[in-house]
Parts: sequence; C-alpha cells; structure tokens
Amino acid sequence: MKTKFFLLGVILFCGFAVGSTRSAFADNIKNIAAFGDSITYGYGVGEDNSYAKMFADERGRGLINYAVNGLDSAGLLALLRDAEQERIEAVKTAEEVILYIGANDILSIISGEAAGLEDGNTDADEINGFVKRLKSEEMRGRFRQAVSGFENNFGEILSILKGYNENITVLTLYNPYDGIIADNPILGINRFNLGVTAEEWIEKMNAVIIEKCAANGITPVDIFSAFGAYDGGEKIAEAYVDMTTMSFDFDPHPTLKGQELIFETLKKACVIDPPAPPPDGSNLWVLFIIIPAAVLTAATVTFFYLKKRKLRSTPLKKR
Repeated sequence: MKTKFFLLGVILFCGFAVGSTRSAFADNIKNIAAFGDSITYGYGVGEDNSYAKMFADERGRGLINYAVNGLDSAGLLALLRDAEQERIEAVKTAEEVILYIGANDILSIISGEAAGLEDGNTDADEINGFVKRLKSEEMRGRFRQAVSGFENNFGEILSILKGYNENITVLTLYNPYDGIIADNPILGINRFNLGVTAEEWIEKMNAVIIEKCAANGITPVDIFSAFGAYDGGEKIAEAYVDMTTMSFDFDPHPTLKGQELIFETLKKACVIDPPAPPPDGSNLWVLFIIIPAAVLTAATVTFFYLKKRKLRSTPLKKR
C-alpha cells in the first residue's frame, strides 16, 4: 500500500512539472487589443477581413477586438469608465493596443442629414435642401460642438488606456467622402463638394488626435494622408454619388481594399515582429532544465525507495 501511495506522489510531482511548463508556454501567447467603431470591427467586410485582424495575423498574434459598430468617442469613454474586468485585463496584458475612434462624432451628423436621399426617389429640391443644411451656420455649430466634445473625450480615453498599457497605437481619421461631388445644373442641382465639407471637420478632429497623442508621447499613424494619396483603381470607401442615375450611398465604411490600405499603412508605421514559434525562448529553461530535473529526481528517489524496500524484505541468512 505504501508503495502505491509513493508512486502516486511521484506521478503527481511529474504532472505538476509538466503543468507548469504548459502554463509557462501559454503565457507566451500574445494578443493585440483593438478599440474603435465599425471600421475597426470590420463592418461590411467581416471581422476576419478588418485591418486589425490583418495586423494581428502579420505579427503572429491573437486579436481581441472590442470595436463596436456605431461607437463614438463618448460611447467608448463610457465603456472604459465602466469597463468589465475582462476588458481591463485584455488591455493590461496586450502586447499592443490599437485605437481608431472619432469618425462617428462627425460623420453621424452628415449621414443623419442625408437620411432619405438613398431611397431612389430623390429629386433636386431634396439634394439642394441637404446641401443648404450642411452649409448653414446651425450645422457648423453642431460640427464645432462635436469637435469640442471629442477633444475632451479623446484626452481621457488616452489617459485611461495609457494607465494600463504604454504601447498604444492611434490612427488618424480618413475622409470617406473625398471626391464626392453633387452637380447637375440641368436638373437644377447646385454644385456641392461633400468631400471638402467633410474634410474641414475631419482635419480638425485629426488636429485634436495629433495634439493629444503628442502630449502622451504617441505618434499617430496617418491614415488620413494614406487615403488622400491613394490613386489606385479600386474603390477604398463605399460612399458614392451618381448624378446621372440620381443614386447615392453615404456609407462611410472602407471596402476590403480600404481595409487593406489601412493595414498596409499601419504595417509601414509599426515594426512588425516575426511570428514567435512556441515555446518562447524565454521559457526554454522550463523545457530543458525543470522537466529533466523533475524526471531524474523522481527516478532516483523511486530507485532508492524500491531498493530500500527490497533490502528490508530480504530475510537474513543464518550462519
């Protein structure tokens, strides 16, 4: 009976050593945590085709994507203030945190005013009314208020994230309406460049991002310039205006090509580490020292224990 208990103890000891090794190897699995809106989530192309997933795959890392469709800076700040423990732990342990936020603070105003223009029954009066509203002082006041609110929210968002993780990568906002022009004098539609109107306020948002990032020692990745400089043949944003057919789409989300452009810009701005094959070298001591030592110790103890029992059980010869 004692022998059985002893051998069980040896087995448990070896199991503990192997379990410690697995735990050490599991600790080497590194993740990237992403926060943002539908662009980071991958709306329209699928989460697996989002720039965040492409970036994580390029690094050989896992992705924890906390992006939420329709989220603005106020919404993200509320989530971080009332963060679940899981979300906080993800930020703390992430190798890097990616942040893209603020587009909905501005673009939701434009898309709200454009509601109804995409139903296929749009006429010149509706389009001119939309243009007039965007140019009004009331609308400019709403844009100014959105920028001011974003300035307060974004500073606190960075402060919270930096409190848990020093490796924060921030992306500037791109202009999804670049080149979108309404112009049809025959139908009485006055020329209006939606891209220019949007860009004025997106640039102000990006100025806030740059200023707040500088105060936190962060250099943001310039997605705005990457989209502005793109001259490829494929669409990079879903929005379009066709004045011939009077069809419109004010969807600001990037196409798959747009997601790839964000990823490529992010990749160029960040040093991409090659995927680390498990186990990580930092824990090879567990593999080459702890396990052999445990097995050798167990074998030695077992040998002497059994030898001792054999000697005890061998009867003495009478002389």
